[in-house]
Amino acid sequence: MQKRILLVMISLVMAAFIPYHSQAGSEEAPLELVDHLERTIYLNAGESAAFYFDPIKKEIKTDPSIGDLPAVVYEALNRTPGWVRENLTILFHRLPESYRETYARLILNCPEERYLDELTFSIAHTPVEVLTSNQVYPEVFLRNVEQLYSNDRYIDYADIVDYDDYSTLRYWVNSSGERVSHLLPREIYYWYVVHPKLTDEVPTLIDPSTGRPSPSGYFWRDYLFNHADPSYPPDTSTSTVLYPKATPPLLKDLLSGVETLWNLTSYRAPGGYLDNGTGNRRPFTYGDHAIERVSNWVEKTLPLNVREESKRIDGNPERSIQPVRIAHNHYGNCGELQDLTIAAARAALIPTRGVLNTGEDHVWCEFWERGWHHWDNYWSDGGTAVDNFHNYDADYPGSWGRELSAVFAWRGDDYIWTVTDKYTPTAEYTAEVVDSSGVPLDGATVVLATENFYNPDYLTIACWGETDLSGKAHFLIGDDRNYWGEANCRLGQDPPNSGGSIQVRSIITSSVAGRSYTSTYHIPGALPQPEATLVEGVTDGKYLLKVNYTVESAIMHSKNFFTGNTWCRMVEDGKWIDFYLTTSRGYSDFKGGRPFEALNITERSGGGELICRITDDDLYYAVFSNLRTLSTDRCIRVNVTVYYIPSVVITSPSSGSRYVHTEIVEITGTAASFAGVERVEWSIDGGEWEEAESTTADWSHFRIELDTTPLSQGEHRIDVRAVTVEGGMVYTSLLIYVYDSIFPGLNITSPQSGQEVVQGEALRVEGYCWDDYMVERLRLRMDGGEWVNITSSVDVGGRWSAEVPTEGLEVGEHTVEVEATDSSSHTSTASVEVYVTERVPPVVNITSPENGTFFPGGGSVLISGTVHDNWRLSSLMLYLDGEHLKAIRTGPEGGEWECTLSTAELPDGPHTVKAVAEDSEGNMNSSSVTFFVDSTPPDISLIYPTEMVRVGPTGNLTVRVHVSDNFLVTEVYTTLDGREYPAVMVEEGEWISYINLSSLSGGRHRFMVRACDEVGLEATTSGSFILDATPPEILLAPFGNTFYVGERVYINGSIFDLSGIDSLIVVVNGNEVNITNTIIGGVWSYAWETASLTPGNYTVTIVGRDCVGNTATVSVTLTLLERAEEHLHGETETEGGHSQILPVVLASVAAAVVAALILFMVRRRGGEGVPNPPGGEKFNVPAPQAGAAAEYVGSSAETE
Repeated sequence: MQKRILLVMISLVMAAFIPYHSQAGSEEAPLELVDHLERTIYLNAGESAAFYFDPIKKEIKTDPSIGDLPAVVYEALNRTPGWVRENLTILFHRLPESYRETYARLILNCPEERYLDELTFSIAHTPVEVLTSNQVYPEVFLRNVEQLYSNDRYIDYADIVDYDDYSTLRYWVNSSGERVSHLLPREIYYWYVVHPKLTDEVPTLIDPSTGRPSPSGYFWRDYLFNHADPSYPPDTSTSTVLYPKATPPLLKDLLSGVETLWNLTSYRAPGGYLDNGTGNRRPFTYGDHAIERVSNWVEKTLPLNVREESKRIDGNPERSIQPVRIAHNHYGNCGELQDLTIAAARAALIPTRGVLNTGEDHVWCEFWERGWHHWDNYWSDGGTAVDNFHNYDADYPGSWGRELSAVFAWRGDDYIWTVTDKYTPTAEYTAEVVDSSGVPLDGATVVLATENFYNPDYLTIACWGETDLSGKAHFLIGDDRNYWGEANCRLGQDPPNSGGSIQVRSIITSSVAGRSYTSTYHIPGALPQPEATLVEGVTDGKYLLKVNYTVESAIMHSKNFFTGNTWCRMVEDGKWIDFYLTTSRGYSDFKGGRPFEALNITERSGGGELICRITDDDLYYAVFSNLRTLSTDRCIRVNVTVYYIPSVVITSPSSGSRYVHTEIVEITGTAASFAGVERVEWSIDGGEWEEAESTTADWSHFRIELDTTPLSQGEHRIDVRAVTVEGGMVYTSLLIYVYDSIFPGLNITSPQSGQEVVQGEALRVEGYCWDDYMVERLRLRMDGGEWVNITSSVDVGGRWSAEVPTEGLEVGEHTVEVEATDSSSHTSTASVEVYVTERVPPVVNITSPENGTFFPGGGSVLISGTVHDNWRLSSLMLYLDGEHLKAIRTGPEGGEWECTLSTAELPDGPHTVKAVAEDSEGNMNSSSVTFFVDSTPPDISLIYPTEMVRVGPTGNLTVRVHVSDNFLVTEVYTTLDGREYPAVMVEEGEWISYINLSSLSGGRHRFMVRACDEVGLEATTSGSFILDATPPEILLAPFGNTFYVGERVYINGSIFDLSGIDSLIVVVNGNEVNITNTIIGGVWSYAWETASLTPGNYTVTIVGRDCVGNTATVSVTLTLLERAEEHLHGETETEGGHSQILPVVLASVAAAVVAALILFMVRRRGGEGVPNPPGGEKFNVPAPQAGAAAEYVGSSAETE
């Protein structure tokens, strides 16, 4: 494939081939339109077309003459849904001109918008031979759609669903007893429900009584659904075939109330009426889904096969392929059953297609329900097989026992393809077809034959197919079969035909499932192959040719082997064309099939844009060639435009010429325009436009005189434009160079010579420069260093200025130099001397001590730091609290320094050290730091606990102290038994710490509290406490253990504890009574009421708790008896005496308890005096009487 740079994207072509852009601005040259032609061309395979410009008539023409589709077709296309439009456009291009308006009007007159998608799809996908057949009435396509929607009203298991620009079906199935809906893929809907063509018939109106087309006839979608044959059946009283006399019902009525399309079950339905007198074994109620109802209706409508009909009429019956005639005849073999089943199913909104096995002489159907399913209705009302793909092949038990050679499906446009793999184990066969030069041929027909089913000495067509763009055809073939093959196309056959008969050659013997077979067919003819040689194009033509094209579609087509009708399909990888640009001689050679020269060669291109110049002394042809294809048409959108290119050209002088200032320059040139030139104008350096001088009457030649005196030195641009009669403008330009010989002037007005400049401050340098034209460059440098361009600082008066940084310059003299250069490279210089001094003070830092550091009195402080200067350091002085302390020695560059200071004589408080540095230029700087002296320790006092505080053995003891310091207290902690307890400050000066009491033993404990300040000075205080781990001592006064119900029983005793009593509780029978308030001098009493109790044993528990949390428990068991009658009287008599002796009893009990307690304490403490416990006088326990005792039950304290 050759490509010419002339045909590339416009951005590249414009730069390389069209030098007519304006040089004065961004405007393009005003192309003048000569002619424009836009066409959609349909190139059949093997054809070519060309566009060319006639310079005499100034017109774009085509060869051959290419007309466009009529306006009515475009109106119809505009009404067509977008997704169908491309296919319908192709169809209109393929239709003969006499039929285009007919079908366009049919679309335009469509009564309802919702019909348009079905109508246009059906027309677009029907073979042209059918559309133009004299047996077809075009209105049948509209009636087909109208009847489709009409039938939908009577069907419950499917509904047509209309979307914006397409439709489909929603249908229901019986899934395990549940009615479930699904949406049909729209391509299935249009091809296998909507399409009016079933297999090999033509869609037309048929007279049922004759089987011939008739304008008053019926279309199958209406006839099968809504009409019955009133004369059928004839009298069957003597017939051995028809039994009994029963007219099949209307299909519409039979489907009424059916709610599902299928029950998702594979099955075989039994036959119906038999010729042996048996009754109907398959009533219409056999199944409740549409597949079964349609199957039964088909078999009841065709109860006889052809042989039986022949016997009935004693002759050769007609074999029709029209469903209307088949239904009227009521007989047929598998072909008629297939046609009638497809038609009835599509009339009933069931997607159905025909499937053929011609090699073994059988055909049947498939219906779609989320995939294709087998469907076969047998002749003679012999039953139905549904969804049984293994019904035929010998490889499967229970089948018909045939070895299937090939099975193929048939589409409404007469396109077929193999589906053999659904019905038998398969092998793959690939046939490659090439021409005599070995070029693959597209769309060639490959025919496969196999042994005749009935007589293997003869061959039968098994299937056929067409090659793709690569020249290959693919087939799925059955196993255990022999195959012969033949390929044919318009270039010839392989093997060649003999006497008009197809000749075949053996290609496969005993095919094996799973294997792949290939063979190549060589066609004797050859496709034309244009031979183009690339030559140089035109660069100075006065016309501009612009060709823009896009291959919109590629359409492969071939003929159905049975019907001879042509099917078409889009092939995306075929969207290319061969494009050439050639001269009249080259085009003549191209048309003659000879090698030719071309200015552009772009082969197998999907589209592009060509822009190039052409002359008026030859014809230039833009050729679109579809010669290198056998069966693929191309639809190409082409835009061709021819422009005239107006021009203006400067013939003298050449661009870049040099002229001395004040010289006169003469400029001459030419101008041309298709419309005519009105004037020529010029300007210099973007200035005002001035009219040139015309040296001819039509401005074809002009002259300009330019004085360079006002021009500055350097490059100047002269722009020239020609203004056409129509107001268009075309530009060109010229560059000239003006130069001079005068040196520029230059001076420095500031600074003055010897002027002092502070180091680090900018030095401002000012002055003037001048030249007869201009100072092109002004630059400055210091001490012979690098030049710095300061040209931009020059103002209109020639004054200039610049700031020179002095950072990094040493102290001393420096030279400032300025240089001026004009446009002729003439140079002048000026210079001045300045003195640089410095004003940077030294840098001094105190690094130790840190600011705010504390030191103890009587010690020392190390003072250290660093000092530096950029020039020369002269001194470093230290000051303490404003008084001179010491001079520090350092070198001129400075460095680290230090000094030791004693704090012995310094009072407590802050002290400031200041370091002052000075350099040799008198620049000074300082640094200071403040530290503190502290010789006073903290002051500490104990707040709590006070001496001898008693505490319990659990929880924490809070130690609280007050600490103060003249500066800062840093740490406070309490020490007990070698363990430290840190303290925290809770408020100003007050600290607390917590001692864990659970780990301590009973008795007295001493602790110490220590406080530290920021310099480590300490102060301490101490205290003690007593840890009481002993529970209270509880005694019960002696008394009896047996009482009578109803008595008030007094229980008395004493309680004692050194830490005081917190509570005393009596627990009887689960009830608690607090008797703490009854304690008097350590003696307590409790009156137990028994009147509401029953006889039995009761436990009385006394629980005592001291003030630090220790607990003791004493229990006694008492018995209550039922009181005898006589005893009741005795109590009544002595009740008063009982009341009188109560004080005496209490007194004696108290004395006994006190005496016992005193003896107990004496034994525990070895005679040590017993101090009064805290808690008040009521808790003081008197000594018990001698001999007093008590029983301790369950006490938490050990009894001594």
